[in-house]
Amino acid sequence: MRSSTGTSSPLDCINKAVRSLMARNGVAARQHSNTLAEILGLSYSQAHRILNGGDWTILQLSAVAEYFGENLRSLLVGPETPVVISLGQPDKEAREATFVLGDYEIPCRVVVGAQLFHQPRNVDYVAVETPDGLQVMAADDRGDDVPRFKVDHLEISIRQANAPTIAVVDDEKPSADNLRDYLNDCGFQATSFYDSMTVEKANQERRFDGYVIDWVLGEQTSESLIRQIRTSVNPGAPIILLTGQYDTGRLNVSDVARVVRQFDVVYQEKPTRSPVIAAELSKVCDC
Repeated sequence: MRSSTGTSSPLDCINKAVRSLMARNGVAARQHSNTLAEILGLSYSQAHRILNGGDWTILQLSAVAEYFGENLRSLLVGPETPVVISLGQPDKEAREATFVLGDYEIPCRVVVGAQLFHQPRNVDYVAVETPDGLQVMAADDRGDDVPRFKVDHLEISIRQANAPTIAVVDDEKPSADNLRDYLNDCGFQATSFYDSMTVEKANQERRFDGYVIDWVLGEQTSESLIRQIRTSVNPGAPIILLTGQYDTGRLNVSDVARVVRQFDVVYQEKPTRSPVIAAELSKVCDC
C-alpha cells in the first residue's frame, strides 16, 4: 500500500492509527514492533520498517485490527478529512466501487483492467461486477465461474480521526513531554506547556478540548489558570489536576480541595499514571 504521489500523510495516518490501536490495548510503545512482528509473522526488522514508513498491505492492516478485536473500517475510517491511499498508477478514469472486507464495506475508486481467466501470481484483489455495483475483493473470495478483472489502480478514502486536543501543563518539562507523547500515542492531539503564561496565550489562539494541569507551576499554583479556563476560555472542558509536593510543604490540601469543588476538576496524585489519565480523558471526551 503506497501513498499517492506527492504526499506522505496517508502512511503517517495509517501508522498513527495502528500505534494508537496498540496503545489503547495496553501495548507499550517500545513493544509495538515486536507485537506487529508476532501478529504478521515477520521479523522484528521487517515490522519496525513497516511501522516507520514502510508499505502496508490491506491484508496486514486487517490482520492487526482483527488481532485486537476490531475491524479494518474502524481502524481506518473516522469523521474528518479524507486521505487517499492508492495501489498502482492510474492511466484511465477511476470508477466508484465498494471494497469488501469480510462483513464490512469501504467506499473506493478503482481502475479496472483486463479480465482474468486464471489466477495470476501476486494478485491479491480483483474487481467483480455485481447487481449492487462494482466490488473489489480478495482474489480468493470469488470462484472462476464469476468474471474477474485485474485491478490496475485502487483508491481508498481514509478519514483521519477527529482527535481531541489536550493541553498538558507542567513546569517539569520531562514530565510534561512524556505525558504529551503518551497521549499522542493514544490518539489525542496533545501539546505540552511549562508555565501559565504560555498556555494562557495559547488559549487566546485555539480551543483545547481538555487540560492536564500540575497544581504547582513555578512559584505559583495553577488556580488562576483553572479559573480562567472555567470562566472564559472553555467552561465545560475536562480538567485533570495533578498534585505532588507533599514532602516539600508547598501543597496546601485545603486549597486543592476548594479548587476541586469550586471548579469541578478531577484530582490525581503524582507520579503521573499516564494510562489512567488517558482513560479519563477518553471517557470525558467521548473518544
